[in-house]
Amino acid sequence: MSAIQELTGRLIEKIRSRDNAEALEAINALRSFDGLAVLRGETLIRANLQGADLAHVDLRETVLIWANLRGAILTGCDLRGAVLFRADLQSAVLTGCDLRQAYLLKTNLEGVRLEGVIWGSGTTLPDGGLWAESVDLRRFTDPRHPHFWRDDDPTSPAHQEVGSRARASLHNSRLIH
Repeated sequence: MSAIQELTGRLIEKIRSRDNAEALEAINALRSFDGLAVLRGETLIRANLQGADLAHVDLRETVLIWANLRGAILTGCDLRGAVLFRADLQSAVLTGCDLRQAYLLKTNLEGVRLEGVIWGSGTTLPDGGLWAESVDLRRFTDPRHPHFWRDDDPTSPAHQEVGSRARASLHNSRLIH
């Protein structure tokens, strides 16, 4: 195994960390030598990638179960076939992403920007339905939507009370700063 492969392996382990600062540092290190392509197909369960800049990264078939991607920049990402089960994408930017065949079951999409996203009939939406042109995606992203979707499971990042606590926490942190 080469030194680059060893370093890449150590950085991927840090990206899997629940420590946000450690994960972001590892992402920046991989980006510095154009190594983010290694994330394709990786398993990043419960990774804390809040606020990560993952723009234009190939995340095809990557497993991001229970991942914290709040406020992450995922512009132009290839997420085809990615598993984002119960991921928290609140306020993330997914403009121009490819989400064909992505699995978004029970994922929190509140406040997510979805302009220019490529969808496919095999994309599983947060409520378990499949994407179709007739689906009003605002019901997953806009809490003012009359049929805004929330998960019934209280452990889900898309549960009504979890989202409410997160909004209150964000509001309070803005008041403090």
